Amino acid sequence: MPEQKEQALPRNEFENAARLAAKAMDQAHRHQSPPRPHAYEVWYTYVAGDDPVLRARVDSELIKSDQVGVEIIEQIYEEHFLHKRLSDGMTRIGDELDAGLRDTISVVRDSLGASQLFLGSLRQAQGKVAKVSRNHDAKQVVADLLELGQAHAASTELVNTELTKARSQVVELQSELRRLRNSAYLDHLTQIPNRRHMDEVLEREIRLASENGLALSFVLGDLDHFKEVNDSYGHAVGDAVLKHFAGLIRNNIKGQDTAARYGGEEFAIILPRTSVYGAGHLTDKIRELFHGTDFILSRDRSSIGRISVSFGVTQLVPGESMEDLVSRADGLLYRAKKLGRNRVESDM
Repeated sequence: MPEQKEQALPRNEFENAARLAAKAMDQAHRHQSPPRPHAYEVWYTYVAGDDPVLRARVDSELIKSDQVGVEIIEQIYEEHFLHKRLSDGMTRIGDELDAGLRDTISVVRDSLGASQLFLGSLRQAQGKVAKVSRNHDAKQVVADLLELGQAHAASTELVNTELTKARSQVVELQSELRRLRNSAYLDHLTQIPNRRHMDEVLEREIRLASENGLALSFVLGDLDHFKEVNDSYGHAVGDAVLKHFAGLIRNNIKGQDTAARYGGEEFAIILPRTSVYGAGHLTDKIRELFHGTDFILSRDRSSIGRISVSFGVTQLVPGESMEDLVSRADGLLYRAKKLGRNRVESDM
């Protein structure tokens, strides 16, 4: 096996990369993020400063807590890096479709040429038939027609085969495109939409509500003292609690509504055509159902007790931006926490 040549980086480039790597590991250690590949990529990009959107996202988490755990890191990774994977994947799929269509069009073009040739031969044969005077001549004309018919049938079969292959390729690529979209817009743990998808849906619903004079409510919820659950029972138990809560929201909203994991143990609900009164009623029902759940450890059937959740609920004010709406819901959530948790605060 031939020896591979070692690739060398310019000294300044190598030293800069090593410096950023050290800073990324320092950030992971300081904020108690296990240095897994996704965490390393997030922190490396953060310290490099090349992605201001990611940097702002991480800073918003650091304002809440000095710790940035696995769940938050994974969510940030999904929001910022899987989007690029989706874009690259869609570009590749588009290229493959273009190539497949070019091949199919080429086959169809050849088939049309063969069909024109076939029609021309039939016209020639028609002229010969009109002049047939002997039995031998008639047999030769029939033989020529049979040969032409067989050649045309083979050409048509080739076209059908190529079209069938092209259709199969399109179906397969459509399926892959759906998988890519799901991976970019679904939270990997809870299997509900992530923050990126929530932003897109909320922006669209605000536009529709504003154009049509419809009510639109927005909810932010945050599990109370969730860090204590992770610290006391481990991340596997914490993950199970998050999945249960996500499922509870999903089972209590309507088809027009959207639930999303907003960040860590924070969740959002978009409620089109719903007043703040109706949103508050629904949210309080979810709060009661969740707090009424007694979580049991599978290993020894012991109870970890009940976990509560706090909510901030608000309604879109005509003319306001998405940032204003979210900020007001966040302020109401903060008020619910300050007033004792396990409650719903709204601006009714």
